[in-house]
Amino acid sequence: MKKRVFTVVIAIALLLLLGQVFVYSPIFGYKASAVRDDFPVPRNSIRFETDVENASITAHASYRIGRIGGKEEGLPEAYLSSIEEWGWTARDDLRVGGLLAFEKDDSIIWLIVESNKVTIAEMEEGQETP
Repeated sequence: MKKRVFTVVIAIALLLLLGQVFVYSPIFGYKASAVRDDFPVPRNSIRFETDVENASITAHASYRIGRIGGKEEGLPEAYLSSIEEWGWTARDDLRVGGLLAFEKDDSIIWLIVESNKVTIAEMEEGQETP
């Protein structure tokens, strides 16, 4: 009986832990994005394929991550701080809602924030908006 209870408790704990793995938390840290190796994404995000209909976008990658975007969550301050620590500067003059721009060495990266998803896009040289 004790063995069965212990097994159930361990199974429930594992399910709860795995359920949190793909939720944003700064404790997991950050990794290089697929678009640029000097632009961070949350380490526990999952990349997935998306189509882009804008010919000016030269590279893009979308990542699924819980508790990012949406009306309540927005973009966590710790993630914004990490982007700045990696050398990027927010371009508040280009921000429109969930569309954020960051600049570094004359390059602009767009961070498109949606509910539980972020897309990182790089534009052709000379293009400023997606």
